[in-house]
Amino acid sequence: MSKEMSAMPNSMSVSEHTSGSVLQRLGRFAQSVMDHDAVNFWAGKLNPLWSLNQPMARIVAREEAASNSVTLILKPNRHVVLPQAGQHLNVAAEVEGVRIARSYSSSAVLDQPGLLAITVKQVKGGRLSNWLCLQAREGDVLYLGQPFGDFQWPVSPQPVLLLAAGSGITPMISLLRQYAQHAVMGMPLPSKQAVQLHYWVRSRAEACFVEELQALTSIQPNFTFHLYLTQQDLSPAQASQPYAQYGRIQASHFAQQEDLNNSHVLACGSAGFVSTAQQILHTQVASFQAEAFSLPSTHADSANTDPASNQTVEITLQKQQRILTVPSGQSILEALEAQGISHPSGCRMGLCNTCACHKVSGSTKHMISGEQQHEETAALRVCISQARSDLVLDI
Repeated sequence: MSKEMSAMPNSMSVSEHTSGSVLQRLGRFAQSVMDHDAVNFWAGKLNPLWSLNQPMARIVAREEAASNSVTLILKPNRHVVLPQAGQHLNVAAEVEGVRIARSYSSSAVLDQPGLLAITVKQVKGGRLSNWLCLQAREGDVLYLGQPFGDFQWPVSPQPVLLLAAGSGITPMISLLRQYAQHAVMGMPLPSKQAVQLHYWVRSRAEACFVEELQALTSIQPNFTFHLYLTQQDLSPAQASQPYAQYGRIQASHFAQQEDLNNSHVLACGSAGFVSTAQQILHTQVASFQAEAFSLPSTHADSANTDPASNQTVEITLQKQQRILTVPSGQSILEALEAQGISHPSGCRMGLCNTCACHKVSGSTKHMISGEQQHEETAALRVCISQARSDLVLDI
């Protein structure tokens, strides 16, 4: 075994050197007679991960994470910037001839450096999540974006309170794997840091990473794990588990949090969950940082209360030389997609800026803050913006 392991770096370096040499020659050829897209196409015929500039990754393994979730292990090519724990990546795939992108939290694969893992929850009507969960197989290639997000472990040694609902567990497991790695390596700070994870799911079958989280309590005595089932009564076997409880988030769940007033909170879940957590804790903790994977309902449902949202406006797409009539109550991104316009997107929450475009003129409303913007802007995030007048976009 040791001989095979020692031989592996040499074989990999030869392969990398060979592919790098080929790509350099292709690059010089591309600059002289062809565009990058054409060279990427032919390079991909030789090796699916070969590209002059496109970050990509090949699926090398898949594991069932829960009843409705799958974990994909990815081998990235040389253009991928490896994310930090807690960050997101835009992940895209060709589905029925259309490239669809969404953002997912990624994590390291601790025993296999250089690989990435994403855990995908199957969403009803979600074209990419359904393809990734049901159809994606080993050998398939995914297109990746640059990492983004500042959902990171606090630098100070204060107690940490992690709150996750549903697929909000994915950035938490990324952070906790980093935390566990520090513990295994014997680094002093994490071993003295009190950490609690509270994790809410509808049923036990939908809970991801439970065995891994239980194991972490063994190697890290200052880590505690609480699992809550919100739509399933506890069975006798589940009730006997010290980590399993029943019910939605409430103040009593944090009664045993060590030094709550000095704790740093990281919360991830639906907008409603994050809002409730903040209402319960924001006056009791030192700091509160959150990420939501849905828009706040008060803004998403503003069409019911804002008369302007029931009107239609015209959006002029300069580059495409098209004029569209769209409802002002929709996000501009959704309005474009409803008209058959395939515009780049990722997180659909205003975080990754993939959808940002130049607004030449017109008024827009920010769907989260409610603020209206009337000036020209170089980076309008159309996923969280609504038209409030006729617009001209550089699309």
